[in-house]
Amino acid sequence: MDNVFFTPYIGTNYSQGYNGKKILALGESHYINDDDEGRDHFRDYPQLKNFTNDIIRNYLDYLDGQLSHQGWMNTYTRFARAFYNGDLPRTGVTDFWTRIAFYNYIQEPLADTRMAPSSELFAKYEAPFWEVVHDSQPDLIVVWGLRLWDSLPFPKTPLMGDLFQIHATPDGQPTLILPITHPSAPSFSYQTTYNLLSAALTK
Repeated sequence: MDNVFFTPYIGTNYSQGYNGKKILALGESHYINDDDEGRDHFRDYPQLKNFTNDIIRNYLDYLDGQLSHQGWMNTYTRFARAFYNGDLPRTGVTDFWTRIAFYNYIQEPLADTRMAPSSELFAKYEAPFWEVVHDSQPDLIVVWGLRLWDSLPFPKTPLMGDLFQIHATPDGQPTLILPITHPSAPSFSYQTTYNLLSAALTK
């Protein structure tokens, strides 16, 4: 994956998947407030390549009781519980995150969560996205948020309802892709998201 900077998180049980399906959760971007040393010169700091994995590891350490809770962690818990309509204990959340993959589409950090990436950035980082999809070969990509979904620059073929497909795997087989309300959003609904996920996973 020559064009990927932030190495995607691949759960230790990703090959087994969730109910036999390999799922790639697609977020939008990382955020670094340090303008001089981090955001503007991030490629000078190769340790930042592990940023995505460090975030998930910190989250899993919290679930394991090794770290204190931080507000951003709720997003990852809500996403896992959406697959169970909100009813999933902490141990189940941990197991879920070992079975999926996670990747942020924009491959450079932004300054603030309220900052929307430009259309140029979405075009610039399309190639790394395909590299990740080719490498991980998910059965389903779940896109976090309609802002990200509407900005993705590649064509998506509608199948049914909110479910689409893209042609991305090395053998040319289509990959399912599903947009959901961002798990951090106040409007995020377990029931609505569960229904969407259940329909996608039975396709």
